[in-house]
Amino acid sequence: MVRVGTALGAPQTGVSLYELAPGTSNCPYHYEYAEEEWAMPLDGPVTLRVNFATTVSGRCGCSCSAR
Repeated sequence: MVRVGTALGAPQTGVSLYELAPGTSNCPYHYEYAEEEWAMPLDGPVTLRVNFATTVSGRCGCSCSAR
């Protein structure tokens, strides 16, 4: 994991870069109350769970959970 916001001089911006092996996840299912959360796969498909639905997003697709 790389904390991109901190590396760019924006420590209050929570941007992280994860490299995941196929079939793994970066965290358990959770819900954010006070902030938005975005996911953008740079390569390969990713399965995202938002509320009670799951979607598969491809390379450079984007998904967010609004607050």
